[in-house]
Amino acid sequence: MALPGTAYAIAGAIGPIVMGKAFDATGSYQALLSSLALFILAAASLMLFLPRYRATAAEELAAGALSASAGD
Repeated sequence: MALPGTAYAIAGAIGPIVMGKAFDATGSYQALLSSLALFILAAASLMLFLPRYRATAAEELAAGALSASAGD
């Protein structure tokens, strides 16, 4: 799956440009970094509301086999 690598590459290419423009406009990185920190906090908070991961049939079979062998 190439999506995570692609996202990192895009962020790595665009990030310095955005940070440079923010520094040129304000003379500091503080405002942009504070905004980005709030964005990351909001994204992390939203992850708390994701549904629980459902096990696949193979994982359920493996878990059943482990519990059966533990009972021996």
